[in-house]
Amino acid sequence: MHVEQVSRRETFFHNDFIEAYYFSDRLSHLRTYSPTISEVKQAIQAKSDFSNARRKILATDLWRQYQDARIDLPDDTALFKNIKSLELDNTFTITTGQQIHIGLGPLYVFYKILDVLAIAAECKELHPNYNFVPIFWMATEDHDLQEIQSVNVYNQSFTWDTTQTGAVGRMNTAGISELFDELKTKMNLSEAQLRFIEASQMAYSQSANLSSAFRTLLHAYFSDYGLVIMDADSENLKKEFIPVLKDELRGLNYKALLNSTEAVETEGFQRQLVIRECNLFKISQHQREKHNIINYEDDILDQYVKQHVFNLSPNAALRPLYQEWILPNLVYVGGASEVHYWTQLKGLFDNYNIPVPIIHLRTSNIIIPEQLLHENTDVDVTDFFKSDQSLIFKVNKEQDKLFQTIRQNFEDVKNNLYAYQNLVENNLIGFNLDAKVSKMVDKLDEMNELTEKQLLSQSAMHPAWNKLLKTKKKYFSPAHVQERKEDVVTFIDAFEQHILQLVPHSGFTSSQKIGILKM
Repeated sequence: MHVEQVSRRETFFHNDFIEAYYFSDRLSHLRTYSPTISEVKQAIQAKSDFSNARRKILATDLWRQYQDARIDLPDDTALFKNIKSLELDNTFTITTGQQIHIGLGPLYVFYKILDVLAIAAECKELHPNYNFVPIFWMATEDHDLQEIQSVNVYNQSFTWDTTQTGAVGRMNTAGISELFDELKTKMNLSEAQLRFIEASQMAYSQSANLSSAFRTLLHAYFSDYGLVIMDADSENLKKEFIPVLKDELRGLNYKALLNSTEAVETEGFQRQLVIRECNLFKISQHQREKHNIINYEDDILDQYVKQHVFNLSPNAALRPLYQEWILPNLVYVGGASEVHYWTQLKGLFDNYNIPVPIIHLRTSNIIIPEQLLHENTDVDVTDFFKSDQSLIFKVNKEQDKLFQTIRQNFEDVKNNLYAYQNLVENNLIGFNLDAKVSKMVDKLDEMNELTEKQLLSQSAMHPAWNKLLKTKKKYFSPAHVQERKEDVVTFIDAFEQHILQLVPHSGFTSSQKIGILKM
């Protein structure tokens, strides 16, 4: 594998929000730290008072979670040492999270993990007296089954058919093995893909629920790298969060969240999260329903929360605070939408004097056969992110020259028309050609647009140039982004062989870079 990196700004992965967040001070009042590794030292100092009691509870619960999933943790492994180190006051976490997709989900799930592994290593090199533990937070309390129930391989989708409802992590795994049987039957799979399918079937057939199965499968690929997988749908962990749960049931955080959200909108960006007076769900055996504010006396409210704590679930607006409450966390790795919605939460964090962690925009990559890029030495990778027209004319100099000539002639015609209008109106007082000229300009623009489309269409009929456009459409289309459309299993061969090679191309070192992974 060869890795080439290009600037995010030259690709469709960039947007106005990321530009403002990374390259201006417009949103600095809505975060605690700037998104750079230089802020880690300050973040460590701010988290240095994380209680030893809470560390002990965290580590103990993680041991339980792995035991419940029947995963052995030999004491000479990186994972064992990482969990054990969480009890030490010089240990901090680097966290990412995602819904628990069937079969591990889209490619970007692995990209998030590569980032936390890279950042943990970068922080260790910069601050050798501290320990940095990579954490994967499973979003097991999410209820959006449609988002996780399909496996996508080479643009074909295989869907788990179930009638279960409620928190996905608590669902049983009946029927998932059949999904993978169908995948094996219909697809021509490599040996690595077949191994992945077999590992998946074993994980889902031997696990009591989706949470345990996802942990088992992810553990198989990342345990050697010390990745700690956690499920915060835990009574012991939620008990630590009781003070906030009580506040939320009284609606005490609504105003702060609303203020931060309105501050984001004042900067010209839409809200990503819906802010509610009570940002909790109540989970039952087969349901996950919005919780309303309740006006109980203190002692009754306290009793209610303690009785129902396991089934009180933070929604998307409250989950980040829960994360920072129970983890000695420094950095959160998320996608562009996640970076966006964290800015809505600053007021909530301020309510509890807790710093918002350093928010790191995850790495994005495009995996492509190297041969496709080598066939056209005149084309740079960044050219594939430009328009079809720009790409064709980059390799077809004659067509580019013709296009420029047509474009210049068109501009000359328009300029001559405006010059004619000025000449007439300046010499015929009271005579106005605006309406006539405006109609003519519209017709000219329409004619030019049709001409340029025809020129591009005829150029694309050339076999070599047509192949270029097909490559662009398949690998560089903003409408079909590979890391979202294709699941991990599609490229599991590459990850099995090259995980260690990819880690150095992730993390802070590669911030604002897009990786082109040439296979």
